[in-house]
Amino acid sequence: MDERIIQFRVGVMVFATILITLILVFMFGDFQQIIRGTYEVRVWLREAPGVAVDTPVRKSGILIGRVTEVDFAESVSNTEEVRRALGISEDEFSRGVVITMAIQNGKHIYDNEVCRVRTSLLGDAVVQIVRADEPVPGPYGPEGLAGPEGPGGGRQVLGRGQWMRGEIADDPVESVRELAPKLEHVM
Repeated sequence: MDERIIQFRVGVMVFATILITLILVFMFGDFQQIIRGTYEVRVWLREAPGVAVDTPVRKSGILIGRVTEVDFAESVSNTEEVRRALGISEDEFSRGVVITMAIQNGKHIYDNEVCRVRTSLLGDAVVQIVRADEPVPGPYGPEGLAGPEGPGGGRQVLGRGQWMRGEIADDPVESVRELAPKLEHVM
Protein backbone atom coordinates (compact mmCIF):
# COMPACT_ATOMS: atom_id res chain seq x y z
CA MET A 1 0.00 0.00 0.00
CA ASP A 2 1.08 3.51 -0.66
CA GLU A 3 2.61 5.21 2.39
CA ARG A 4 0.46 8.31 1.88
CA ILE A 5 -2.74 6.29 2.08
CA ILE A 6 -1.58 4.68 5.33
CA GLN A 7 -0.73 8.10 6.81
CA PHE A 8 -4.12 9.44 5.72
CA ARG A 9 -5.97 6.51 7.34
CA VAL A 10 -3.98 6.88 10.57
CA GLY A 11 -4.77 10.60 10.58
CA VAL A 12 -8.49 9.93 10.09
CA MET A 13 -8.44 7.40 12.95
CA VAL A 14 -6.67 9.84 15.29
CA PHE A 15 -9.12 12.61 14.37
CA ALA A 16 -12.13 10.28 14.86
CA THR A 17 -10.79 9.10 18.22
CA ILE A 18 -10.33 12.68 19.46
CA LEU A 19 -13.80 13.65 18.21
CA ILE A 20 -15.48 10.65 19.89
CA THR A 21 -13.60 11.33 23.13
CA LEU A 22 -14.73 14.97 23.16
CA ILE A 23 -18.34 13.94 22.52
CA LEU A 24 -18.26 11.42 25.37
CA VAL A 25 -16.64 13.89 27.78
CA PHE A 26 -19.29 16.47 26.89
CA MET A 27 -22.15 13.98 27.28
CA PHE A 28 -21.05 12.46 30.58
CA GLY A 29 -19.23 15.45 32.05
CA ASP A 30 -20.84 18.22 34.05
CA PHE A 31 -20.57 20.73 31.21
CA GLN A 32 -24.23 21.70 31.38
CA GLN A 33 -23.48 23.64 34.57
CA ILE A 34 -20.64 25.45 32.84
CA ILE A 35 -22.85 26.36 29.89
CA ARG A 36 -25.80 27.50 32.02
CA GLY A 37 -23.74 29.17 34.72
CA THR A 38 -24.19 28.98 38.48
CA TYR A 39 -24.45 31.20 41.52
CA GLU A 40 -23.16 30.45 44.99
CA VAL A 41 -25.25 30.08 48.17
CA ARG A 42 -23.73 29.21 51.55
CA VAL A 43 -25.42 27.20 54.28
CA TRP A 44 -24.60 27.02 57.99
CA LEU A 45 -25.30 23.66 59.68
CA ARG A 46 -24.56 22.22 63.11
CA GLU A 47 -22.98 19.25 61.30
CA ALA A 48 -22.92 17.84 57.77
CA PRO A 49 -22.94 14.03 57.89
CA GLY A 50 -22.03 12.49 54.55
CA VAL A 51 -21.85 15.83 52.70
CA ALA A 52 -18.83 16.18 50.42
CA VAL A 53 -17.86 18.02 47.27
CA ASP A 54 -20.27 17.10 44.41
CA THR A 55 -23.10 16.06 46.75
CA PRO A 56 -26.31 16.75 44.80
CA VAL A 57 -28.58 19.66 45.75
CA ARG A 58 -32.25 18.97 44.99
CA LYS A 59 -35.45 20.97 45.18
CA SER A 60 -38.76 19.12 44.75
CA GLY A 61 -36.71 16.12 43.62
CA ILE A 62 -35.05 18.02 40.76
CA LEU A 63 -31.27 18.46 40.65
CA ILE A 64 -30.57 22.21 40.87
CA GLY A 65 -26.90 22.22 41.84
CA ARG A 66 -24.01 20.59 43.64
CA VAL A 67 -21.97 21.18 46.79
CA THR A 68 -18.65 22.80 45.90
CA GLU A 69 -17.06 23.15 49.34
CA VAL A 70 -17.47 21.87 52.91
CA ASP A 71 -15.56 23.61 55.70
CA PHE A 72 -15.66 24.46 59.39
CA ALA A 73 -17.56 27.66 60.20
CA GLU A 74 -14.60 29.05 62.14
CA SER A 75 -12.82 29.59 58.80
CA VAL A 76 -15.45 32.15 57.63
CA SER A 77 -14.06 35.68 57.36
CA ASN A 78 -17.18 37.84 57.88
CA THR A 79 -18.47 35.84 60.85
CA GLU A 80 -20.14 38.71 62.73
CA GLU A 81 -22.29 39.80 59.79
CA VAL A 82 -23.34 36.25 58.93
CA ARG A 83 -24.13 35.35 62.55
CA ARG A 84 -26.36 38.38 62.92
CA ALA A 85 -28.21 37.65 59.67
CA LEU A 86 -28.83 34.02 60.65
CA GLY A 87 -29.59 34.73 64.32
CA ILE A 88 -26.89 32.42 65.70
CA SER A 89 -24.68 32.98 68.75
CA GLU A 90 -20.93 33.26 68.26
CA ASP A 91 -20.20 30.04 70.15
CA GLU A 92 -22.84 28.04 68.26
CA PHE A 93 -21.73 29.42 64.89
CA SER A 94 -18.06 28.58 65.41
CA ARG A 95 -18.88 24.95 66.23
CA GLY A 96 -20.86 24.49 63.00
CA VAL A 97 -20.10 23.65 59.40
CA VAL A 98 -20.46 25.73 56.24
CA ILE A 99 -21.30 24.18 52.91
CA THR A 100 -21.09 26.12 49.66
CA MET A 101 -23.52 25.18 46.91
CA ALA A 102 -23.34 26.06 43.20
CA ILE A 103 -26.95 26.53 42.09
CA GLN A 104 -27.84 26.61 38.38
CA ASN A 105 -28.89 30.01 37.06
CA GLY A 106 -32.65 30.14 36.70
CA LYS A 107 -33.22 27.81 39.67
CA HIS A 108 -34.27 29.95 42.63
CA ILE A 109 -34.00 29.44 46.37
CA TYR A 110 -36.33 31.61 48.45
CA ASP A 111 -35.95 33.04 51.94
CA ASN A 112 -38.85 30.90 53.22
CA GLU A 113 -36.97 27.71 52.37
CA VAL A 114 -34.44 25.79 54.39
CA CYS A 115 -31.59 23.50 53.43
CA ARG A 116 -32.05 19.98 54.81
CA VAL A 117 -29.34 17.29 54.70
CA ARG A 118 -30.77 13.81 54.38
CA THR A 119 -28.83 10.54 54.41
CA SER A 120 -30.01 7.24 52.98
CA LEU A 121 -29.70 3.80 54.56
CA LEU A 122 -26.52 3.35 52.51
CA GLY A 123 -24.98 6.55 53.89
CA ASP A 124 -25.33 8.70 50.75
CA ALA A 125 -26.17 12.31 51.51
CA VAL A 126 -28.49 14.59 49.57
CA VAL A 127 -28.94 18.30 50.22
CA GLN A 128 -32.61 19.18 49.82
CA ILE A 129 -34.14 22.64 49.60
CA VAL A 130 -37.56 22.47 51.26
CA ARG A 131 -40.13 24.96 52.45
CA ALA A 132 -39.65 25.82 56.11
CA ASP A 133 -42.32 24.73 58.58
CA GLU A 134 -41.51 27.68 60.85
CA PRO A 135 -40.26 31.21 60.14
CA VAL A 136 -36.55 31.10 59.33
CA PRO A 137 -34.12 33.85 60.28
CA GLY A 138 -32.10 34.80 57.27
CA PRO A 139 -30.60 37.65 55.29
CA TYR A 140 -34.02 39.33 55.10
CA GLY A 141 -34.89 38.97 58.79
CA PRO A 142 -37.07 36.42 60.58
CA GLU A 143 -39.58 35.97 57.74
CA GLY A 144 -40.05 32.57 56.24
CA LEU A 145 -43.70 32.88 55.27
CA ALA A 146 -44.77 32.73 51.66
CA GLY A 147 -47.23 35.16 50.16
CA PRO A 148 -48.13 38.69 51.27
CA GLU A 149 -46.74 38.21 54.80
CA GLY A 150 -43.19 38.04 53.46
CA PRO A 151 -40.90 41.04 52.89
CA GLY A 152 -41.90 43.34 50.07
CA GLY A 153 -45.26 41.59 49.65
CA GLY A 154 -43.81 38.20 48.68
CA ARG A 155 -40.95 35.76 48.84
CA GLN A 156 -37.43 37.03 48.30
CA VAL A 157 -34.99 35.12 46.10
CA LEU A 158 -31.61 34.41 47.67
CA GLY A 159 -28.94 35.94 45.51
CA ARG A 160 -25.31 35.26 44.77
CA GLY A 161 -23.23 34.75 47.92
CA GLN A 162 -26.12 34.88 50.40
CA TRP A 163 -26.49 32.63 53.42
CA MET A 164 -29.21 30.35 54.74
CA ARG A 165 -29.60 28.04 57.70
CA GLY A 166 -29.61 24.31 57.35
CA GLU A 167 -30.86 21.38 59.35
CA ILE A 168 -30.23 17.66 59.50
CA ALA A 169 -33.12 15.32 58.67
CA ASP A 170 -33.69 12.30 60.88
CA ASP A 171 -31.23 9.48 60.22
CA PRO A 172 -33.17 6.41 58.97
CA VAL A 173 -30.80 3.98 60.71
CA GLU A 174 -31.24 5.78 64.04
CA SER A 175 -35.03 5.74 63.58
CA VAL A 176 -34.98 1.95 63.13
CA ARG A 177 -32.79 1.56 66.24
CA GLU A 178 -35.24 3.60 68.30
CA LEU A 179 -38.19 1.65 66.92
CA ALA A 180 -36.76 -1.84 67.64
CA PRO A 181 -37.26 -1.79 71.46
CA LYS A 182 -40.84 -0.57 71.03
CA LEU A 183 -41.61 -3.44 68.64
CA GLU A 184 -40.24 -6.00 71.11
CA HIS A 185 -42.79 -4.90 73.71
CA VAL A 186 -45.65 -5.25 71.23
CA MET A 187 -44.78 -8.84 70.33
